Amino acid sequence: MHQWPVLSFVVVCISAPILEELFFRGLLLSGLLKNYSPRKAIIQSSLLFGIIHLYPMQAVSAMVMGLFLGWLYYRTQSLSACIVAHALNNTVAWVLMQQTANQGSESRKEMLQQLPAPLQLTLLMLAATVLFVVAYRRIQQATESAGGVESVL
Repeated sequence: MHQWPVLSFVVVCISAPILEELFFRGLLLSGLLKNYSPRKAIIQSSLLFGIIHLYPMQAVSAMVMGLFLGWLYYRTQSLSACIVAHALNNTVAWVLMQQTANQGSESRKEMLQQLPAPLQLTLLMLAATVLFVVAYRRIQQATESAGGVESVL
């Protein structure tokens, strides 16, 4: 990924958000919403979204992101909003990976050794939760005046 930064950017920050949102929100979630409550449908689609990311730390954060994207899709009925949010998330991750790759292997090793894995996961989940709550409240306030959809989460 670090050897081909332009290609990795296109795949991670453009192609993946479009394809994953078309499948997970456009096809899977919209189908689940026809047969299940919004809460159940969003949770099921986000669990699958997390599972396909395989790597445990990425799977957990992908599941949390899937909850947010599922709620965003349900609330706005917009795949475009989900694609943009997903692309922003992936772009931030891509930039951080590029910066880490540019640092020496010793500094990366030292940085990882300073925090135990459970603490890293806890901090990641805390940050994801804070971002989710802030985004949830802002979107809820923006869509309340539309007299729209009830809250599911």
